[in-house]
Parts: sequence; C-alpha cells; structure tokens
Amino acid sequence: MMDKEQEQKKAWLREYRLSMERVRSLAEELRRWQDIAEKATQSFDPVPTGGGSSDRVGNAAAMIADIQKEIEQEIAFAKKARKERAQAISAVQNPRYRAVLQMYYIGGMSFFKISCVLGKSERNIQDIHRKAIKQIEGENID
Repeated sequence: MMDKEQEQKKAWLREYRLSMERVRSLAEELRRWQDIAEKATQSFDPVPTGGGSSDRVGNAAAMIADIQKEIEQEIAFAKKARKERAQAISAVQNPRYRAVLQMYYIGGMSFFKISCVLGKSERNIQDIHRKAIKQIEGENID
C-alpha cells in the first residue's frame, strides 16, 4: 500500500501533465468558438433584420477572449510547474529512475511506451517508478 507521502509526491508530479491537458482542452474549446464566430460572420447581413447575428458574433468574441486569457494563465502555471518538476526529477541519483520519471511526468508517456523505449517489461517500469518516487524531494510538495 502506498503511503500518504508517496501519494502526495505523485499528485504533485502529475500537476504538470494535468496542466498541459487543460491547455489542450482549452485550445480545442477556443477552436470551436472561433468556428462559431466565423460561421456567424459569414451569415452576417449588413442590413439589420433583427436576426441577432451581431449578438452571436459579440458573444463568440467575448468567449474567445476569455478562453485565450485562461490559456495564457494555464501556460504560465505549466511553465513554472514543469521547471519545478524537472528540477526535482534531475536530483534523483539513479539515471534509470530519473529517465522513467522524466518520460512519465514531463514527457507524458505511458508505462507501456516507456517499457518499449527502455526494453523492459511494463511491470518492471512500474517497479522502477515506485522506487523512484521515494527519491523525489521538493519544496512545494504538500
């Protein structure tokens, strides 16, 4: 059974991966709103008919601006998180442990992909990961 400290370390390390996933999700949402705005402007008739096209364009533009701001904030967090995680991982003495942590938490690779890259079984990679987590030290790990 994993102790509380190890779970906290894993959660702390995962924050970078989760942040990058939020950036990807927000970028996809941004593309959808940009498509909505583009379609609304294509159907925009310069003669007002009360159809509300300008409202759709305005609403879409406001959403686009909000999402862009969220993306910028999330990227700033991700940059800081990546730097902190990379520093903590680089302090791990064993190069094999360090490589597994780097590929998993920074590279976003699955245990299966890591096992293929390193020529080890997936179970072996999971064991290495478990041992490597014990060696992680960081100031901001709660």
